Amino acid sequence: MKLKTADRLNCIEEYFLAKTLRKGTGKDVINLAVGNPDIPPPPEVIKALMKSIEEKGSHLYQPSAGNEIYRRQAAQWYKKTFGVSLDYGKELISLIGSKEGIFHISLALLNKGDRVFAPDPGYPIYRHCAELTESKPIVYNLLESNGWQIDISELEEKCTGREKIIWLNSPHMPTGSLLTKRTLQNVVQFAKERNIIIVHDNPYSFILNREKPLSILSIKGAKDIAVELCSLSKTFNMPGFRLAAAAGNSALLEAVIKTKSIADSGSFLPLQMAAVKAFSLGNSWHKKLNVIYGKRQSEAVKLARLLACAVSENSSGMFIWAKLPGKQDDIEFCNELFNSAKILFTPGSIYGKNGKGHVRISLCAPVEKIKQAQELIIKQRGK
Repeated sequence: MKLKTADRLNCIEEYFLAKTLRKGTGKDVINLAVGNPDIPPPPEVIKALMKSIEEKGSHLYQPSAGNEIYRRQAAQWYKKTFGVSLDYGKELISLIGSKEGIFHISLALLNKGDRVFAPDPGYPIYRHCAELTESKPIVYNLLESNGWQIDISELEEKCTGREKIIWLNSPHMPTGSLLTKRTLQNVVQFAKERNIIIVHDNPYSFILNREKPLSILSIKGAKDIAVELCSLSKTFNMPGFRLAAAAGNSALLEAVIKTKSIADSGSFLPLQMAAVKAFSLGNSWHKKLNVIYGKRQSEAVKLARLLACAVSENSSGMFIWAKLPGKQDDIEFCNELFNSAKILFTPGSIYGKNGKGHVRISLCAPVEKIKQAQELIIKQRGK
C-alpha cells in the first residue's frame, strides 16, 4: 500500500527534540539538549498518586476540562502564587500538558488564512500549530540589544487585521529572559485594541527566577483577551504526568473544551490528585530545587565558556543560552560536538533566525554529568 498522508503534514517535520530524545539514549551520551526534568517530584506528590490509585472509582473517565477538585485547587494555587482570583468553574481547565493546550487553542481559534504572532527565537510548536491549521505564523523579533523585550511598534507594523493570537513566553525559552510588567501591559493594550487573543505560555516561572513569579492575568484587563498556560512538568518536575492548566478568558476555554471533548476523556484521576497535592505545597520545595539548578547553572556556564561561548549567568528557567564565537554555524557545531565528545546541545536555529549562532544547554542533568562534559572538552583541547 502506498500511503498518501494529509497535505497539512507537508509543512512540518517531526519535532527536533523528539528526534534528539532517541539520539541521546546511549549510555556514553551526555544529553544537555532536552528540558526533561531528571529530579523526582516532591515525595508527597508520589504518595498522593499511590493513595488515589487504590481508591474506588479512580479508574473511571474524567471530564475533559478536569476534575472539579483539581480545578478548585489550581485556582487556589493561582491566588496564592500570583495574586490572581479565578472562577474555577469557568476560568480554569486541566490540560494533558501545555503542549496539548497550544494545539487545542490553535484548533479552536484558527481558520485558514488567519495570522499568528510568534516569537523569534521561540518555541517552534507555536509556528507548527499555526501551519497545521493552515494559518500563517508571523514572527516578531526578540533581540539581545533590546533585552529580549517585545517591540510593540513591530507588531503594529505587521498587523493586518487577520491576527488571532499573540504567543508570549516568559521566562523565555530559549533565552532565559523575563518580560517586564510594562511590556506585558503594552501587549495587553495592543491586543485589546485589535481584538487579538494573548496566550502566555508560562512553564518556567519557578525555575531560577530572581523576580517574583508574574502572571499576565495580574495585568489589568488581561482576562478579557488572555489565557495563560501553566505546566506541572517544570513547576513540580512532573513531565511524564502530562498535566497543566489553562486559565483566563472563559469564552476561549469553553471553545477549547469542545475540541478536547473530541480528543480525550480527561486525565487519569490519580494523576490529577497528585497535582492537587503539588498545588497545596508551599515554596520550600522550589527553594531546594533551585539550589540544585543553581549549581548546575554555574557548571553549565563554565562549560559554555570552555567552548569560548558568551553567556549570561543570570538567566531564568532550566537552560543556558550561549552565543558561539565568531560566525560558527550552530547546527554544524552541535553535530561536531556530538560526534567528537558525545555531548548533545540544541542548535539555536531551530528556534528561528535570531537563534542562529547560538546553542541551548539544558540543566536537566546532574552536576557530575556537566563536569564530565567539561573534562571531555579540556581533554580534547589538550591533544
